[in-house]
This record gives sequence, structure tokens and C-alpha cells, in this order.
Amino acid sequence: DIESQFIDLAIELYGGYLSRLEATSSDDFDGLIQKAIVRLQAGHSAFSRKDRNGDLRQIRFLFVDEYQDFTELFHRMVSAIRAFNPNLEVFCVGDELQAINRFAGSDLRYYRNFREIFSPAKCFELLTNRRSARQIVETSNVLMEGKGQPAKTGNELEGASWLVDLSMFKPSEVET
Repeated sequence: DIESQFIDLAIELYGGYLSRLEATSSDDFDGLIQKAIVRLQAGHSAFSRKDRNGDLRQIRFLFVDEYQDFTELFHRMVSAIRAFNPNLEVFCVGDELQAINRFAGSDLRYYRNFREIFSPAKCFELLTNRRSARQIVETSNVLMEGKGQPAKTGNELEGASWLVDLSMFKPSEVET
């Protein structure tokens, strides 16, 4: 009964949110992506920015960072761009172990099926961490043991890290 009430309230709130966006001629991020997809599918490949104009048919490279967090909307947009420009070379960087945005619609099937989606594709593993101190890389490797190749440190700073048993953590009333 409580779950049903929660779902009804969520539907009402989300409906109000969408109505407010429409009433104020506003968009959220997903709305902007959806509009871009509609324009692309309608045949519009030209774009303009304040300092220059361009055409997606002439872009040679597309860089996608945090590819592990790719969503259906991003996939549809990149597919629509590739329909205009089949020679577009797509370069993606991602790490499956850093996938934290499922709540926002990310789906690891895009990461896991990269070779099929962008065939023919080449994949390279970057295993040297130059950003984190040696101790952090070593501790991370212990935590991630068995989940892929361990990282190598490219930074000789000593650093410090501590492993904490969260079952020993007793939250305060405010933290709870």
C-alpha cells in the first residue's frame, strides 16, 4: 500500500515537473538530447555556435569520455550522427569498474558491446595510473583483486590510504 502511494506521488511530481518544463519553454538535459535526436533524424546535420558553424557530415572524430556511463539516449544520438557520417571515428574512454550512474540511465551493455557497436573497433587497456599516489594504486588493486588486471603506478609519491570496515561504523542520528 505504501509503495503504491509512493509511486502515485512520484508520477504526480514527475508530471508536474514535465508540465513546468513545457509551460516555461524549458528543457532538462534528457530533453535537449531528445530534441537533438529528433533534429538529426529529420535530416538536420548543420549546427552553429557563437564562434563558428559546422556540419556533422564533416566531423572526423568524436570523443566520448566516461563511456561506462553511456545511456540509451546517448547511443541514439551517436547512432544518428553516424548515419550522417559513416566515416566518423569514435574514440571512447571508460572503465567498467567505475560505472556508478545506473540511476541516471547508464547501461553497461554499451561498454561491454563496444566492439560490435563500433565495428571494426580496436580496444586498448590503459593500466598505468599516473594521477594517484603509489599507496592508493596498491590499495585499490587489493580491493579490486579478481576483477581485472591490476593497475600499475606511474607516480612515485608515497601517499596514504586506509581500509575501513564499514560494519564497524556507527552512524550518528544526523548521519542516519
